[in-house]
Amino acid sequence: MGCVESKATEVSIVCNALAEAGVSHVYGGHGGAVVPLVNAVCSHKSLTWVCTRNEANASLMAAAAGKLSNGKALGCCLSTSGPAVSNLVTGLLDAQLDRVPVIALTGCKPRSDQGHSEFQDIDQARLLAAGGLAYSITIADPTQLLSVIRDAIAIAFTKRAAVHIAIPVDIQVATVASPPARVLSCSPETLLQRVKAGPPSDASLQRLAALLTAEGERICFAIGCEARDAGPEILALAHRLNAPIVTRSLSAVDEDDYHAMGVIGVHGKPGMRGTAAVLEKTTLVVAFAVSELSVLLCNLHGLQVRKLVEVTTDSFGLAMHFEAELSVTADVATAMALETNANRVIKALRARVARKAGLSTDVAAPRQPAPTLRAPTAMLKTVARSSYCHQAQLLARLGPRLGANDVVCVDTGDITLWTSLSLRLRRGSVVLSSERLGTMGYALCAGIVASAQRGPSATGIVIAGDGGFQMTLNELGTAIQMNSRLVIIVIDNKVLGRVEFGFNNAQGCALAGPDYLALARAYGADGIQLTDDSQIDAALDAAFAASGVFMLHVVSDPDVKAEMATYKPRGIVKVDSA
Repeated sequence: MGCVESKATEVSIVCNALAEAGVSHVYGGHGGAVVPLVNAVCSHKSLTWVCTRNEANASLMAAAAGKLSNGKALGCCLSTSGPAVSNLVTGLLDAQLDRVPVIALTGCKPRSDQGHSEFQDIDQARLLAAGGLAYSITIADPTQLLSVIRDAIAIAFTKRAAVHIAIPVDIQVATVASPPARVLSCSPETLLQRVKAGPPSDASLQRLAALLTAEGERICFAIGCEARDAGPEILALAHRLNAPIVTRSLSAVDEDDYHAMGVIGVHGKPGMRGTAAVLEKTTLVVAFAVSELSVLLCNLHGLQVRKLVEVTTDSFGLAMHFEAELSVTADVATAMALETNANRVIKALRARVARKAGLSTDVAAPRQPAPTLRAPTAMLKTVARSSYCHQAQLLARLGPRLGANDVVCVDTGDITLWTSLSLRLRRGSVVLSSERLGTMGYALCAGIVASAQRGPSATGIVIAGDGGFQMTLNELGTAIQMNSRLVIIVIDNKVLGRVEFGFNNAQGCALAGPDYLALARAYGADGIQLTDDSQIDAALDAAFAASGVFMLHVVSDPDVKAEMATYKPRGIVKVDSA
C-alpha cells in the first residue's frame, strides 16, 4: 500500500474509503457532531451529500441503495449524535434483515466530554449492536480509524450486513501525516470474488439431476434477490420440469409467463392465492439465493415440512437451521452454470417422460394453459363505487409503461398485496421493498435513491398507501432538492387497510390526510387526482411525460380490499389447551 507526502484529515480518508467501496451518495441528517465529516463529503469529488428530513429515512435510503446495486456497492448513511442515531435503527435493521451491505457513520461528542455531558450523549455503538448489527464500534483513537473502516466495509460486503462506526468530533478533525493511497485491502469486486464459490461440482449436478427427476416430487422454484440476473436460465429449467416459480418481490422472470406464480412472503405469509396453492402441494423447494426460507419450507409453527435444495452465492447464504437434501454454493448466475450443465438434468427428465409415455427422448415437458390464480378480480371484497378509482386497474395499466431503467418502489400495507396481484413486470425490472422488516414509508425513500443513483434516464415509481406515504412525506422536500424524477402513486382510502381488513374487529384504523396535490405543489411538484377509472390512461401519460416529481392522488373506495389468501400448510401441530 503506497503513501503520498501530504497531510489529510481522518474524515477525508474515510470519504476516500467510501468512494472505493462504490458509495456515490451519502444520505444523512446534519448536526454539530458531524460538521467536519459532512464538510468532507461535500468536498469529495466522487460523493454527493443528500440531507434528508429525518435520519430514519436516511437509513432507509442507504438500505435501498445497497439493494439497488444487488449488493455490489455499499449503501451509506450518516447522522449526528443522540436521537439522530436512534432514528437510524429502522433502516439499518431493514438492511440487516434483507442482507444488504450498508455502513452507518455517526458523530459523537469529543472524547473528553463523553460520559458526563448529558446533551445527546448516548452509547451509540452499544445501541446499534444490541439492535443486531453485524459490527458496531466507537473509535477511541485516531490511529485506529483507518483499520476499523477497512474491516467494517469488508464485513458489510462479505456478510451482506449493516455495520456502524461512531467517530468523536475531535477525531474527525485529526490529521494523518502520511495518508495511504487507498484504504481498502482490495476493491469490492475482488472482495466479493474471494467469497464467491465456483461452478458446481459434477457430483452436485448428478445429485441435483436425481432430485429434480425423482418420481412423485412436486417441485417449486424460488428466486431471491441475488439470483435476479439468472432469471432466464432458471426459467428455461422450470420449463423443462414444468415447475412453478415464486419470487422475492422482484421480476427475475417475465410475470406473464405461465410458470411465474407471484411473490412469496407477503406480510410473512404466501399471501397470494397462486403462491399459497402452489406451496400447499409442493414437496421439494429449489431455492436460488433466497435469504429467508421459513415461508417456503415451514408450517405455521415454524417446523420444516418440505424438502430443500438450496443454491447460494457463498456459505453465508446457506440456511443452516433447515435440513437440505443438497446445498450448492456457486456463482449466481448459478443458474447459468446449471443451465450450461443441465443437459444431464434434461436428459434424465426426458428419459422419465419417455418411459412413462412411450415418447421420443427429445420431447420436453408439455406447457400448460395459463392459470388465473393471480387474477385480482377474484380477490375483491366488492366492486368500486362511482367517484372512486380502482387501484387494481391503475396498477394493471402501469406495467406496460415501465422503462428498462425504471425502478418500482413498493410500500408496506394493503398496497403490497395490490401491487403483487395487479402489476405485471417484465424480466429485468427492479423492485425495491422492505421485505422482512415491513417498513411503512419505505417507498418514497427508495424512489429518491433510484432516481439519484440511476440518473435522469430512470424514473422512480413510488407506490404507497395513504398511511405509509404520510410516514415519510416530508422527504418530498429532499426529492425536489435532488431534482428527482418520480411518479408517486398514493392510494388514498383513508384507512390503515392491512389492519382494518386483515384482523377481525380492528378498531382505530381511520386515517385523515392532507390535500395531497396541494402538498405536492407546495413542495414544487405537480400532480393529478383520479376519482374514476376513465382517468387512468391520461393521468399515466401526464405522469411519465413529467420531468420532475409528479403525484397521482388515487381516491380509492375504502370498502375495496385485496383479500389475503388463506394458507393451509401441511403438518400443523395440534396442542391441547390446559
